Amino acid sequence: MKWLYILSVYTHILLATFWIGGMIFLSFVLLPAIRKPEYRAYYHRLVNDTGVNFSRLGWIALTLFFITGLYQLHVRGIEWYDLFKPATYSSPVGRIVGLKLLFYTAIVVLQALHDFLIGPRATRLGDEAPDSPEYKKYRAYARMVGITVFFLSLFMALFGVLIVRGGFRI
Repeated sequence: MKWLYILSVYTHILLATFWIGGMIFLSFVLLPAIRKPEYRAYYHRLVNDTGVNFSRLGWIALTLFFITGLYQLHVRGIEWYDLFKPATYSSPVGRIVGLKLLFYTAIVVLQALHDFLIGPRATRLGDEAPDSPEYKKYRAYARMVGITVFFLSLFMALFGVLIVRGGFRI
């Protein structure tokens, strides 16, 4: 069983690297590069296609985060049904687990809004009227959601470290 736990932790870490690293790459490498005037004609389509590809893999990552996270809690003596018991959150580590679950839920909801509502709407508007105020508004919404998901994800990684290292008083 120890190998299964090691595989679970390893997968969780790789997923975090993919998830956070992908957002860093998109935000600090790809987007600044394609904002150059010579790439303006490709900006909308490249952002959309890259986002759709990342989104597909992102939903797999979010699903595997949930599965590996539940397994790691199981190894630590917390079963899925314990997550519905207030006593689970009475210890410092329990409170961090609670925050991690809260942030995970927020990420899933925000990512769903981004991928299934805001993103497709921005894409449609960008295809129809790329200079319209509504397109710019939806691009801004997508950016705000992306930034929020990024920071929630950074905190989730921190919470993971705190859980493994025994947490601190909160």
